[in-house]
Amino acid sequence: MWVASLLLQSLLAGASLSSAYSASPEDVIERTASSYLGEHYVWGDAGENGFDCSSFVQSVFRQSGYSLPRTSREQVAYGAPVALENVRAGDLLFFTTHIGGHRITHVGIALSGNRMIHAAKGHHRVVISRWDSRYFLERWYAARRPV
Repeated sequence: MWVASLLLQSLLAGASLSSAYSASPEDVIERTASSYLGEHYVWGDAGENGFDCSSFVQSVFRQSGYSLPRTSREQVAYGAPVALENVRAGDLLFFTTHIGGHRITHVGIALSGNRMIHAAKGHHRVVISRWDSRYFLERWYAARRPV
């Protein structure tokens, strides 16, 4: 079923039939995540009226054919650890609220070019940010490769 969904998404996005079938998991996740740009941020919501950061990640991966836990604290235990210098598109990026914090409070999905897509409370919507900005690097917690 998700293959048919992927094919339809790819064709609607202007991809050829052959490229739709050969899309990597990272490409599928990036394309799916990007389709949510501008959606509303609603803390604790799982897609009814918007998303919080972890429900956004869970929804993107579910629509891409993968199952992830609901909260960022559960998601950080899923997949293989990734060093900061090895982050690639499709990886999960985890952050703390305070510099040097020890409690995960935010998660996003890495995109190409040191960018990430995330449901951002401060922006009140799904946005793309640079994860290598000073703000995010100071709050870096971990990265995981779930696929």
